[in-house]
Amino acid sequence: MKKQLLFLALTGVLNFYTQAQTQRCFTTEYHLEALQNDPQYGKNLIDLENFTQQYTKAQTLKRSSKTLPFIIPIVFHILHDYGPENLSDSAIIEAVRLLNLSFRKLNSDTIDIIPPFKPIAADCEIEFRLATIDPNGNCTNGIEHIATKKTYLANNSSKINWWPNNKYLNIWVANSLENSGAAAYAQFPGNSGATDGVMSLYNAINNTRRTLTHEIGHCFNLQHIWGNNSNGLVCGNDQVDDTPITLGYSSGTCLLSSATCNPPILENVQNYMDYSDCRNMYTTGQKVRMHATLNSIISGRNNLWSPANLLETGTDGTSANVCVPVSDFISNPSSVCSNDSVQFNDLSWKGVVTSWDWSFPGGSPATSTLQNPTVVFPAGVFGATLRVSNAAGTDSITKDSLVRVTAAPLNSIPFVESFEDSASFPGNDGYVLNPDGSTTWERINNAGSTGVASIKMNNYAGTAGAVDEWVTPSFDFSGITFPITVSFKVANAQRNSNSNDELRLYYSFNCGQTWLATSYSKAGAALSTV
Repeated sequence: MKKQLLFLALTGVLNFYTQAQTQRCFTTEYHLEALQNDPQYGKNLIDLENFTQQYTKAQTLKRSSKTLPFIIPIVFHILHDYGPENLSDSAIIEAVRLLNLSFRKLNSDTIDIIPPFKPIAADCEIEFRLATIDPNGNCTNGIEHIATKKTYLANNSSKINWWPNNKYLNIWVANSLENSGAAAYAQFPGNSGATDGVMSLYNAINNTRRTLTHEIGHCFNLQHIWGNNSNGLVCGNDQVDDTPITLGYSSGTCLLSSATCNPPILENVQNYMDYSDCRNMYTTGQKVRMHATLNSIISGRNNLWSPANLLETGTDGTSANVCVPVSDFISNPSSVCSNDSVQFNDLSWKGVVTSWDWSFPGGSPATSTLQNPTVVFPAGVFGATLRVSNAAGTDSITKDSLVRVTAAPLNSIPFVESFEDSASFPGNDGYVLNPDGSTTWERINNAGSTGVASIKMNNYAGTAGAVDEWVTPSFDFSGITFPITVSFKVANAQRNSNSNDELRLYYSFNCGQTWLATSYSKAGAALSTV
């Protein structure tokens, strides 16, 4: 009988909750919070509203150039942990294409706009272009891929690598958002420059509901179609004359005959600033309001499209330079048994790569010039180096301790561990995963069940949402009859009644390439013992 390996992973999750994939926008909530915390923000909004009303009455486009459209330099910051949130450059380019279709009224579903609103459906004469020059004057393609744990439960503190908001429109893309149920949120002009822009779930960037179009509307001072109140509860006004007072509709709805607030006047359910599933238009009044914002000094919106800024950001229409690529890669899987193959995938960005030079110390092959090579390692922990080049230059990156290869197991069943021996944790070929570098599993010698030792994670000092794992040594259970019983003793105290810390147990038969869940998973009060 072939020997099998069994690994156990004891996973602690600090204040973790799942991200519901709904389509709410949390711009209003952030707006109301900012009004409470920053008096200057409220003053800026009053100044902007006064300017907007004057501009609207003038009914003219006040530009230093007579050439339309407004060109807006845009940059995407992809916050990722090498998961599906690490969107490809082609996905971002497609998102920008869809944005421009929406703002120029070139989207094919404008044919579906109902007759009462067809005459006021507007070409907003706003065009977005990915920046080709970054704030330091260096070459860019307008897309940054930033490896960070801030991609999880993202909020304003996750808005890293901000580019000046009077020169670029910043878009951040994340795996999950702090506000469960939100698809994205934006910031009205006049708030903090360092957080100005849009934060979005990765799967809402180029969806058919035009989430990004909706959020950028907020950046240009458009309110929800029902105003800054509760969607679906109170009829409201968005300060735009040609958008009827409306109640607002939810994701999954599209009631084109709705006239709830002021019968028999139909509500503009198809407006991008609603939540409905049939959004396909801005109105002429919203266009003028956005143009007013782009002519205002508030948050430097009037500088975004200026000829000098277009030249400075490389969005003036001239040919872009070829950028030096930024080297990056990932191994798949990162944990294998000895003599199993490991696939290395090139994830380099910014510039198109024309040549690859890999180094795999201890691996076979030891070097490669393929884009995505396959390597075999003996038992141990290994790293790799990738050097990428194109006509503009070269970049390289080395990642140590990237691949863990497990040898034959030394532990047999039955197995008992009390952690009294200081060498017992994490144990031979066992290890701890601590992605955020904060509190994690550790051995202590002042509390135990059979003695004085145990393993502990101080969740009180941990990072919300962090996942920490202790992967045990492997076990040889050839000849053992199933089922296998695993038992352990747990002590846990909740920080407060809302704490939802979670403890889970998984197992693997292939050295950690894949993990299977056991029936043990406890959280919150169910986990608490004291």
